[in-house]
Amino acid sequence: MKRWQRNAGLGFGATLIFALAACTPPKPAATEEAASETPAEGSGTSGSSGSSSGSSGSSGSNAINVPGPVMGGPSAAGGGKTGGGQKGSVPGEAPNAPGVATMLEGGMKWGMSKDEVVKAHTAVNGILWKEYDGKLAKASVGPQMKALEQERDSAMRAFERTWVEFEGNPTGYDATGLKAEYTYKNKEALLQLQRNGKTRFFFFIQGHLWKVYDAVPLGDAGVLGKTFADAVNSMNGKLGVSGRIIPPDAAAGRQHTLVDWRDQTSHLRLVDRAGEGVAGVALEDLATLNNLTSLRSTKEANPLEIDPTIAAVTKGDNRVDPNAPNTASQNKPDPKKDPKKAPKK
Repeated sequence: MKRWQRNAGLGFGATLIFALAACTPPKPAATEEAASETPAEGSGTSGSSGSSSGSSGSSGSNAINVPGPVMGGPSAAGGGKTGGGQKGSVPGEAPNAPGVATMLEGGMKWGMSKDEVVKAHTAVNGILWKEYDGKLAKASVGPQMKALEQERDSAMRAFERTWVEFEGNPTGYDATGLKAEYTYKNKEALLQLQRNGKTRFFFFIQGHLWKVYDAVPLGDAGVLGKTFADAVNSMNGKLGVSGRIIPPDAAAGRQHTLVDWRDQTSHLRLVDRAGEGVAGVALEDLATLNNLTSLRSTKEANPLEIDPTIAAVTKGDNRVDPNAPNTASQNKPDPKKDPKKAPKK
């Protein structure tokens, strides 16, 4: 496969020139075991493959490509092991991509409280403030500018009100693609923010920010492309390394195809939710991720599990057929008959 080329004079973020469409890389051979643990959809061990077959919204010519300049061995051609054939990656783990750390924007950092996250967005010169500064600079003085200011103030007030705690009662998020991203009764919560055409979710555990999840629309005008394969190729190009591809595994609680990367502090996942018209982009604190088992000490009950009381009654040991003959009473002597007084023959 022809290597991608960088525009002269540009660094890591330079525009990449794709090879001819006819040079689609071949599908990889066998899958490999992935040893690193990721929460919910990325938990447990799983294999990896080099194409998007099996992922909703991506097939045929929508194969997932790999960037040539940073690849080595068979993976440079799109085949071989996606988890261990990349430069700087460890076999069985998500490949190392230094660009992951830069995706936590606007002075945000892991471990922030709810109030700190809200302030970072709503304070003067905060993230939302600066976003509307750009819009206001292009607006006409008068009604248009006033309308934008009111929209900004409304968005800031609404942001804090989106706070949801996952304690006892079920929430509407249980019916969405986010169900695998949190648990109940483990001091978890989230904030939600709609901006730049995508929905962003801030996940907290024990009062500290540990995950930022974007639901990014897929389509002709989508920033990540039309299909999940497009999204993977786009992220591969931005990070300069091909992500590890992890197929769905119901036994491990993984309902979607995942592609992931990591650096020294953060873990990045792309989640194939093309069936819902979006791609999930989850950025997670690596330290919290590695400690999730102990942080999530309360395990979610199985809704299909039989109540222990009912199970004890119906398990078989205590069941009696009322129509069955009572053999014990048949063999028991009649108390009215005294065998000593029986007539002699």
